[in-house]
Amino acid sequence: MIQNRTRTGMCPIEESVINTSDPHTGEANIEAAITLLMKQAR
Repeated sequence: MIQNRTRTGMCPIEESVINTSDPHTGEANIEAAITLLMKQAR
């Protein structure tokens, strides 16, 4: 498991794809996670 920056849980990108084996769904989940993280960083 890859940890998040604060070492309090799983990396949000890894967490976004943990329950899928479909690459297209995984890519969409990663893009959504990145969008959310970028909004939170502002």
